[in-house]
Amino acid sequence: MSPDDTLAAWVDGSDEVRVLESGVEEPVTLSGVPLPEETAGFPTVDAVLGAGCADNGCIAYAGDGTTTSAGATLDGPVELSTRTPLRITDVSLDGDRWAVSFLPDQDEQFGCSGIYDVKADEVTARSCETSGLRFAPDGEHLLGMRGDNSMYGQVEVYDQELGQVFVYDPGGRRVVKAAAWADDTHLLVVTSELRSRPEWNLLRVPIDGGDPEVLAGPVDGPNPESASAFVLSD
Repeated sequence: MSPDDTLAAWVDGSDEVRVLESGVEEPVTLSGVPLPEETAGFPTVDAVLGAGCADNGCIAYAGDGTTTSAGATLDGPVELSTRTPLRITDVSLDGDRWAVSFLPDQDEQFGCSGIYDVKADEVTARSCETSGLRFAPDGEHLLGMRGDNSMYGQVEVYDQELGQVFVYDPGGRRVVKAAAWADDTHLLVVTSELRSRPEWNLLRVPIDGGDPEVLAGPVDGPNPESASAFVLSD
């Protein structure tokens, strides 16, 4: 999804990028994205921006799932030239800043994360304590999570210097399955229990430390290692 939720992009069976724009009945087909020769991955859309896709007003950044290598447009792929290899995990609403991840070193499980200034071509903040950074709608904060088996112990909120300003921990034997921004000051958080027949909840969590609000649940659901009772839009 684009930062303003007006575009949805994906890779089709021919490895071309397709973009569906709000108010337009049919998706537009952009170019494919060349992947590095040494990659074993498949094309994956990491971000999409713009408006008026049929008039070449859109660009979808894609790569092999580890790094973002090019932007797909109607006129063909545009090589992504940054000082260091990175993968885009989110884009600010104005498009001037990217939340990014970096490849881990050989002896590391996770790579570091950062904020990249597009015009300056520089990383303005960096953290090796979290992953999957995503901007709040107003761009002032970012959420991050790090875990295994598609589960997370907590959700963190960071400022523009990637200083941690808030943590939500579900506590006990509960885990976080997914999280997204509800608005500038609240998170949507999906939690589950670690047991064979877990109960699930969808919460609205204020980042000022206030009490979470239960929006849905508890409901029965699948084992959180394999599936989720609630799915959030990215």
